[in-house]
Amino acid sequence: MGFSKDVDVLVVGGGPAGLLAAETTASAGLSTLALERESEIGDPVRPSGGTSVETMRRFDIPGRFYHVWKRLRFCSLREEAAFEFQEPVGCTIDVRGMYRHLAERASSKGASILTGANAESLIFEGGEIAGCNVKSGTSGPIGVRSKIVIDANEHRASLSQQATLHAGSTRFGVGAGYDLSAPRCNQEEALLIVGSRYAPAGYAWVFPWGEDRVRVGTLHSDSRANPKDYLADVMEDIHRFGVDLTESEVRGYHFRLIPSSGLAPQFAGDRIMAVGDAAGQATLVAGDGIRLSMQPGLMAG
Repeated sequence: MGFSKDVDVLVVGGGPAGLLAAETTASAGLSTLALERESEIGDPVRPSGGTSVETMRRFDIPGRFYHVWKRLRFCSLREEAAFEFQEPVGCTIDVRGMYRHLAERASSKGASILTGANAESLIFEGGEIAGCNVKSGTSGPIGVRSKIVIDANEHRASLSQQATLHAGSTRFGVGAGYDLSAPRCNQEEALLIVGSRYAPAGYAWVFPWGEDRVRVGTLHSDSRANPKDYLADVMEDIHRFGVDLTESEVRGYHFRLIPSSGLAPQFAGDRIMAVGDAAGQATLVAGDGIRLSMQPGLMAG
């Protein structure tokens, strides 16, 4: 398998919360293994990538991994409000690049990063959590022992539920979006659009992220409607909000569930912690799960 089966800290989830936790524990000299169920860190891209410049600076993210906005505009079909900034306060992250940068940082501190690995269940010994059964590749699950498990496995929170930390979220927001090549789109302005046609109890967004790249998406809560339907309406009407997507080309599609049941009543227990979406540390108001997971990940570590 090529990884240690006996570590101090086992981090489940290769997003920003898990990677910052892994970097922190490895920096303290603890043997640390971080698992990511996807075959590569940061792929597929799920979030919109919008966050604050302050967050990027606080966590020492190099400027090549984010694109700042100088203007933010809020729109409905009838009203709009625009805000200009002398010093940019918002930005769009190169999500894939930033996640991989965090993985490299954690690895440089001594953490092991294993992709294509799924923590299927907790191991209990004498009634105490002693690690996880990990499935990687075509072989059967292998028991990985650890002194503590950090559950950073997005909205599923399956390990937290097994540990009876909390019952998991029962309500979810749904976010979906396109990555576009759009050479005529304004790269200095971010746009948020409200209205039930585009995002009931939510909003749509247009986030430029450098060169000719743009993310267009929509976020809505507690609805079983297909987000692609709302996204189609956004794309159809986008010219009504002064956004020029002529000559654009779809380069990717991303979809994400965001827990909206609120903060978990308990996210730290004996030999286990939950962080990020796995602890309900998310909000549909800001929709900025990256910012809201990075600090808890650091604190968990």
